Amino acid sequence: MRLILRPPAVGLPLLALLCFALAGLAMPRPALASPPDEPTPIMGLDEVRVGMKGYGLTVFSGTRIEPFPIEVVSVINHSGPQRSIIWIRALDERIEKSGPVQGMSGSPIFLWDDGEEQAPGQGGRLIGAFAFGYSEVKEPLVGVQPIEYMRQTGDRVDRETPSARAAGSTAGLARDAMQMLQRLERIADARNVADIDRMQLTAAKALLEPLLTSQRDGEQARDRLPDLPRDHAGRGDVMPMLLPMAVESPDVASMLRPLLEPMGITTVGGGGMIAGPPPLGMDVEGVKLEPGSVLSVPLVFGDLDLSASGTVTDVLPDGTVLAFGHRMFGEGPINLPMASGFVHFIVPRLSLSFKVSGSLDVAGTLLQDEIAGIAGTPDQQFSVAPLTINVAMPGHGEQTYNYNVVDHPRLTPTLTALATLRSITAAQDLPVEHTIYLDGELRFTGGHVIHLDSMMAGQGAFGALFELLPPLATAMQNPHEALKLESVVVNTRVVPELRMGTIVNARLDQAEVAPGKQIGVTVWVRPYGQSVQQFRTQVRVPPALPEGDYQLIVSGADTYLGQMVATRPHLFMTSSVDDLMEMMQRILSVRRDRIHATLLLPEQGIAVGRHELPQLPSSRRAMIFTPTSTVAMPFMETVEGHVETDMAIQGELAFTVHVRNNGHRPTEE
Repeated sequence: MRLILRPPAVGLPLLALLCFALAGLAMPRPALASPPDEPTPIMGLDEVRVGMKGYGLTVFSGTRIEPFPIEVVSVINHSGPQRSIIWIRALDERIEKSGPVQGMSGSPIFLWDDGEEQAPGQGGRLIGAFAFGYSEVKEPLVGVQPIEYMRQTGDRVDRETPSARAAGSTAGLARDAMQMLQRLERIADARNVADIDRMQLTAAKALLEPLLTSQRDGEQARDRLPDLPRDHAGRGDVMPMLLPMAVESPDVASMLRPLLEPMGITTVGGGGMIAGPPPLGMDVEGVKLEPGSVLSVPLVFGDLDLSASGTVTDVLPDGTVLAFGHRMFGEGPINLPMASGFVHFIVPRLSLSFKVSGSLDVAGTLLQDEIAGIAGTPDQQFSVAPLTINVAMPGHGEQTYNYNVVDHPRLTPTLTALATLRSITAAQDLPVEHTIYLDGELRFTGGHVIHLDSMMAGQGAFGALFELLPPLATAMQNPHEALKLESVVVNTRVVPELRMGTIVNARLDQAEVAPGKQIGVTVWVRPYGQSVQQFRTQVRVPPALPEGDYQLIVSGADTYLGQMVATRPHLFMTSSVDDLMEMMQRILSVRRDRIHATLLLPEQGIAVGRHELPQLPSSRRAMIFTPTSTVAMPFMETVEGHVETDMAIQGELAFTVHVRNNGHRPTEE
């Protein structure tokens, strides 16, 4: 049974899910070879000598495991604390052409003892896994992860209490979420994404910032997960052979690389690069996980197959599978699907070559992820969340796409956004001038729901990253309570018009106003490609507002949301997951198609926790707010007026409003 089948339930063990996949189909045979009766013979580090020869096993095309000759170049001892690396030279002409290949991670390497040399693929003892390589090299030098370290990883597999939450409900998750949002911000900078299109990203960062308790926390996060992966091309750096994941577009691949490479996955793209099912004529029957075979990690499956792939290093007598020879996340317990796979072909490049691979049959669950590699078992314990993406594209009607996405607090937000943006352009590219309306809901465990309702003008399908990734990352990586994604429904409607407008002028009916009176505001907006349009709104001055000069700002949604962050910091200080989800929903409720008129008042409000006490008398303020207060803080109150339009509003203008009593008593209106 292939992974393109969509299980209808959520959060169940995959074994149960498969039972529902298609009526009348027999259960699939497990895609795992019978475990050996005895462990594979190994050669310890202290036995490896320069010049020894042997072979490796990997799949170059299809599913057939093939040997390739190798020779030991050196052993670098103490490359890390109690760590060593074996360096070999691959002598196969295919690898000489391609250099080290991403997707060969985990390929088992065997050495012959003196006098034992045989044909490649025969005899020898296992020394470890193909794991590291150099870019821009003239000969294929490969770093081998010693098998001793990998077996230690296998020994730590916890079959009884698998967990995808290595960090648990700690501030570590918030640090990881902040790192992800910082990378997304760097992507926005590189692509010149407008402030209005990144406003939710900016507000989500403000929501997470108070949860990072100290500068030291931030520095620990940078040590643990770098801001951006290194650009290896042309530098000749040694690096782990990341797991390739094929996506159709080079532009999508380059955008996702900074988000996924810190998690051990690199995106590769080009026309038709999505792996999909195996082609006709490829022998895929009875493929098992065994040393040298493809080990695929299905990440999104259904109407789209997104999987990362490496190679099996060893299968232990108890059925534990060892693979990759390097980490994905490197933080211990994980819970991701493990499947057999196939290879379309290898793409040789001047920098780092890669395999274009796909998934075949479910084989179990990856349960341990460490620096030396990953380990999985035949137990099928992982869970998935269903994604339903409805797309209404001009000329195509409405199309529904169904997927399942793996449950992982770091991977799921990016994968969900990727599935959405790929769905939007599945039938055709967007019109040059376009607006995308997006609504739906994100459901999490504990009954938490985030509702979506936004518009993206001229942003392209990539806008899905900036709409979906911030709320998903904030929810799934919050430090208050571990939340899993239960389901996603996203409805998108594409309009072949650029519905965007810029504020070009505004006028107040009067610059001087008495307390309790209304300020009339006229705003002129120039829609894209059209004549200027006029809008009206009003802002009411509080009756008890003291005389003075106040600032009134007329703006679009991005400035308005920025004002909320600046004037009401207490709202962004959450103490529970309920607080956080409530605030995330408030952020998402700020609509781009409104003109906002905001009158900034003196700093006279007091917030106790997140509860606001507005317009207090000075005596009451002095009683509540003291220098030693730990729960009360001042905030800047505002009064607002809003008017809806049919376009995303950009720009801002500022005015000074003179509040004068002029001998009249304040009036209520």
